[in-house]
Amino acid sequence: METVKFGEDVTLNLKTIKSIPKILKEKVNITVRGEVFISKEDFEKMNEEQEILEEKTFANARNAAARFFKTIR
Repeated sequence: METVKFGEDVTLNLKTIKSIPKILKEKVNITVRGEVFISKEDFEKMNEEQEILEEKTFANARNAAARFFKTIR
């Protein structure tokens, strides 16, 4: 596995998401890179839920995504 050069390696976190296949039908040599997208509507909903729980709200969608992936292990 290639070393992460920017951001964080969330491979272990992503393996917990059931809709992501763990085994491919064919053998391939690929590198997968990506971004996490949170819509403005979902971001606002996340902050509303944080407020209800009396937790700190997220400053922006990027921070919300980062915290989410750190918690799904």
